[in-house]
Amino acid sequence: MPQIVTPRACEAIDLSGGRTYEIGWTTNGTGCETPWKLCVVGSPATEANGGCVELSTDVTQGISSTGGVIRLNASNLTGITSDTGYYHLVIASFYGSHNGSVAFRPIF
Repeated sequence: MPQIVTPRACEAIDLSGGRTYEIGWTTNGTGCETPWKLCVVGSPATEANGGCVELSTDVTQGISSTGGVIRLNASNLTGITSDTGYYHLVIASFYGSHNGSVAFRPIF
């Protein structure tokens, strides 16, 4: 089951001025659960206030069967709003398993 390594719970991440942030996850070497799906929702957490993308399994892009790294920037959050300032991130496996969401606060 994928576990988010970064960001840490409630971490403020600086996405201002075109900066990017590395989201990392792992299965601790167990399982082969690709392809991965990255989901981000705002607050309130509704289907209309979030979105998911399927991630490549191309190792040259930093993603393998046991985890990966992907870069997030402010444009990735376009159209997602948060009345609390916090967003929630989930990395889910092909089978939909995940280890829960992590809240983070982007600085735009």
